Formats: sequence, C-alpha cells, structure tokens
Amino acid sequence: MLLDGGIVAGRRIVDREWIRQMFTRYSHAGNTELFQGQAESYGYGYQWWYAGVVDSRGREHPVWYADGAGRQFLMLFPELDLIVASTADDYSYRGPGLFSLLRSQVLPAMSLSIVQSLSGSYYDPQTPREGLNIEVLGDRGEVLAHWYTQAQGQQRFFVLQGQIVGDRAQLAVYTTVGGDFQSPDDRPQLQPAGSAELYWNSCTQAVLDYSMELGTGRYELTRLSGECDDQAPLG
Repeated sequence: MLLDGGIVAGRRIVDREWIRQMFTRYSHAGNTELFQGQAESYGYGYQWWYAGVVDSRGREHPVWYADGAGRQFLMLFPELDLIVASTADDYSYRGPGLFSLLRSQVLPAMSLSIVQSLSGSYYDPQTPREGLNIEVLGDRGEVLAHWYTQAQGQQRFFVLQGQIVGDRAQLAVYTTVGGDFQSPDDRPQLQPAGSAELYWNSCTQAVLDYSMELGTGRYELTRLSGECDDQAPLG
C-alpha cells in the first residue's frame, strides 16, 4: 500500500499527502545531535527511519524502515519496488545481520526500476558543457530525452525516445535538421541518427550506451536536478 501511494486494489486507503509527510526526514545530522557522525542522508520521519544502503556493487539504495527489538525490521526500497520483512528474535546474536545480507547478496542482484521520479537533468562531470534532460513517461512506459552536445565545433541536438523494457529503456536517436527560430513555417525535421540503451545504477547515476552517426560509446551520467535522499515510496 505504501509503495503504491496509499492505494490497494484501486481503492485509496491512506491520503497520499499523509504518506509524503510520513516519509520526510524531519530529524537528521543537520538538526539533531543523535545523528551527528552518521551518513548525511540518515534520518527519521513519522515513526520511520531513513538510510542509504550501499551494496557490494557500490550502488546506494534509499530505504525507509521500521526498527523493532531483536532485529525485527520492515523495510521499503522505493526505487527497487522491494519490501523486506524480518521477524527475528536474536537478542543474544552478535554476528552479521540483515543489512549485511542485503548489501552482499540481495541488493546486488536487484535491478533498478525506471520510475517517474528519476526524471531530471543529467551530465558527465568530465564533459560539463553537455548533458541530457530525461523525462520518464510512466503512464506510457516510455522515456523521452533531449541531448545537448557539440560535434565538429558545432552545437548538436538529439532527441531520444523509446519503450521501457524491464530495467532499461530502448531508445531510438534522432537528430534535428533545418528549422528557423520561432518560425511556424520552417520547423525542424527529425531524422534517424542511431540507437541507445539507458539504465540507472542508482537514483543519481545513470548509463547511456549509444550507437550513433557520431560513434559508439558509453555516457556515464550524474544527476543534476531532483532530490533522491528523501525519496518517498509514492509509486
């Protein structure tokens, strides 16, 4: 219900705004002594803890969790659409716990779902004068992106669009030809320019593998706009 924004079987049970407020970090290292020395993203909402769990592949996954005695947990991983429940009774156990298992075994095997909250602006810090605006069209199961770049001393503009298939977006790449500024009579035309595959390793890191008229390669992207730390499980 929480991952679906308060809806069960098409019926609203809990107000969406209440869930958003419940999964907001009100206490964190910036305002609470308890969290001093903890990771910057660590915090607490309405009876829910928040953390970023880094798996053995180096990917950080936001998780909201309820923490009970004896290592009993209820965990929600919004970006993975994953729920983990533990009904342990290990008061005398001092070895590795559930988080260790998640980091080493479970999370590395999970694929990141492409959801609308991943929409935003992305770039490669190594080439800061170009980048992509990416829009995840969740209701259509598509991704639309605009790539602003340069080639041979000229500005280039590419449009990428395609279907979400599993944890990846299969994109056709188009280039713009012709057109005049603010002219309804001379609009730019789209011509095929290649193909690309887009996927995310985390809420802030994406990878674009492309095969285009300008060459074949990999574009490793870092998110510029949008917030991940307080990502609430709102579907």
